[in-house]
Amino acid sequence: MIRRHSLVWLQTNVSLGSAEAKQWRDAGNPFIVCRTRPEESLSLGFCRPDHERAKPIRLAVAAEVAMIAKIERPPIWESAPRSENFTVRLIGSRMWEKLIGERYVRADSDLDLVVDLDSSAAADSAADFLAVVQRKSPIAFDAEFSFPGLGEIHWKEWRSSSPQVLVKSLDGVRLIARADLP
Repeated sequence: MIRRHSLVWLQTNVSLGSAEAKQWRDAGNPFIVCRTRPEESLSLGFCRPDHERAKPIRLAVAAEVAMIAKIERPPIWESAPRSENFTVRLIGSRMWEKLIGERYVRADSDLDLVVDLDSSAAADSAADFLAVVQRKSPIAFDAEFSFPGLGEIHWKEWRSSSPQVLVKSLDGVRLIARADLP
């Protein structure tokens, strides 16, 4: 299943329209899924290091779904406890550094996470875990809760008492009643 933040590897026999994207793909590197586009295509992103500027360069490419050779979720954050209810995954600079093996993380880099879960109860457990992390961590972090087939909800919005939450999905952004969530 294709979800936001999924990693995709593209087939090597198709044109990408960008020399940088082709070089990235040909090196065996993944792209990250951002959004769907009309006619069965996706907006993908990748981030290549730029050691001269000391800040990675973010790039985008469009690709047809049929061009995908492999799909995976982002790597698991090894510092998170193992849970049957949720899986904490790295995204952002720490993910790219782990996957590509080059320096992406800077002194001011935050910790970007996506938490895969399948129910409101799991989201409550994950929110409690992240609240503890926030209190103890010297590093700023950001996290989204990812519900399959629905989209992502910012973890702080989840903790709010609002009757509606903002959900980001492959095809857009919308408000959903909290009572309608799994």
